[in-house]
Amino acid sequence: MNITITPDEHFNRGVAQQIAQQVLMKPDSVLCISTGTTATPIFDELVILKRELNLDFSKVFAFNVDEYVGVDSDDPASCYWRAKKEFYSPLGFSEDRFYIPNAKENDMDEGLERFQAVLDKLNGIDLLFLAVGGNGHIAFNEPGTPFDSGLYSAKLTKTTIDAKKDMFGGEDKVPEYGITMGIRSLMQAKKILVAARGAHKADIMKASLYGPITTEVPASVLQLHPFVDVIIDKSAAG
Repeated sequence: MNITITPDEHFNRGVAQQIAQQVLMKPDSVLCISTGTTATPIFDELVILKRELNLDFSKVFAFNVDEYVGVDSDDPASCYWRAKKEFYSPLGFSEDRFYIPNAKENDMDEGLERFQAVLDKLNGIDLLFLAVGGNGHIAFNEPGTPFDSGLYSAKLTKTTIDAKKDMFGGEDKVPEYGITMGIRSLMQAKKILVAARGAHKADIMKASLYGPITTEVPASVLQLHPFVDVIIDKSAAG
């Protein structure tokens, strides 16, 4: 595991450069991305890098790691809406070069089958981009998730619901479930890029990177992956 601590003001650029490097090295890369408050400014920097370096994403295939169940794609709180607005559209992805999972409350199994069908067509994930949640969750893998989990419907914890309530306009409006790649699925990526920023992430990053490997801190499993780059700002390294 390679851990880089950056000045707070250089964090977003530093993470974006790692994604850009992957595309430069392998123009037909398969990327898997997370969305959220950590990712948004990183994606903004990646769009700037695309312009500065004349990066070509036309051969890249990318997909989202998760999505809330029962949230419409035109809802600004959905992973679909944010990913398309912040990542796929500004980077020039055509509709056939990206996938964002989806599921309704009454067809979670069908949503997972559609997701699995997409994964089955790929020759693995070249770069997986993850952010770590305040309780150590990665994707929608909450504390207690078995390490051998594949694709599944995850019940969100109170901690995650509290963190998302403003985005959805109230705690009662946050979806109860999300479809997600499980920990086993995530660990099959060839390379993993982990990003964390802010003093509020300091304790959980210490537990994730240096604590015991336990299902109670899902991100701690990343210690077992052979190719993980972790970029954290000085505040998160506090």
